[in-house]
Amino acid sequence: MKYLIYARVSPKGSSWDGAETSIQMQIDYCREYVKFHGGEVVGEIFDEFFSGKNISRPGFSQIMEQLRSGNAEWDTLIVYKLSRMSRNLRDGAEIFSTLFEQGKG
Repeated sequence: MKYLIYARVSPKGSSWDGAETSIQMQIDYCREYVKFHGGEVVGEIFDEFFSGKNISRPGFSQIMEQLRSGNAEWDTLIVYKLSRMSRNLRDGAEIFSTLFEQGKG
């Protein structure tokens, strides 16, 4: 299975509530998950210092464009936590719907 890693850090920075959530930490965590499950990481996309309140972020827009155009060369989008993709329920539903429509996980 081919995985695309997405990571995001908010404008407030990479540490909240004493927990380190840097871009690199998120990517490393996802890489370990993929390795453990015998998958292959085919790309990494991230947005640094962008809010999760909407999906208007350069990196994430690139992912959605890959999906909508049918040019996604990966099977599954992987994130450290769902909040890295979106903090908005409506946007989250749209993301999952688009993934499903394109046969992606």
